[in-house]
Amino acid sequence: MLTGETVAVKVLATDSKQGEKEFQTEVMLLGRLHHRNLVNLVGYCAEKGQHMLVYVYMSKGSLASHLYSENLELLSWNLRVYIALDVARGLEYLHDGAAPPVIHRDIKSSNILLDQSMRARVADFGLSREEMVDKHAANIRGTFGYLDPEYISTRTFTKKSDVYSFGVLLFELIAGRNPLQGLMEYVELAAMSTEGKVGWEEIVDSRLDGKFDL
Repeated sequence: MLTGETVAVKVLATDSKQGEKEFQTEVMLLGRLHHRNLVNLVGYCAEKGQHMLVYVYMSKGSLASHLYSENLELLSWNLRVYIALDVARGLEYLHDGAAPPVIHRDIKSSNILLDQSMRARVADFGLSREEMVDKHAANIRGTFGYLDPEYISTRTFTKKSDVYSFGVLLFELIAGRNPLQGLMEYVELAAMSTEGKVGWEEIVDSRLDGKFDL
């Protein structure tokens, strides 16, 4: 940018089903959301059939990359706790601070971005909608592994859908396992093997070498 600030630009595919009206509606939604734990929209461009969204740049990338890349430093237990709190605050703002409330609908580790100080922000509001708008859809939206079972059966998004996805994200932070690779089944088996008591030693990311506090 002219100010020298580094930004992230998301270019929407030219064959996207999203029309001009839908794009402007999304920009209006994103433009009124401002919170330290959201990746805030700073500008947009809609010209000659090309649509672009300009966001604050998050230099440390996604939470998913830090959980699963062998080339990045392992996230400590304390840092995982801080990240979880940051995401919770971002969701709290969407659900209780925004007017009207907003349902994100796709909370997952690849949609949690980290800034230079490793503070987490919720990103990618492509599926987000105001709570009272477009809650019903014929096709399933979101990411399997994170989806609320109630949503799958009713096709109705609620705040609880985001809360369920956040719960999966918490287990992902704890276990260091991908929800698309049987995370919740792994957690259930670990719990069953300890005769009704939660066996955290079996669940917590083994790469932490026991350095965790619950």
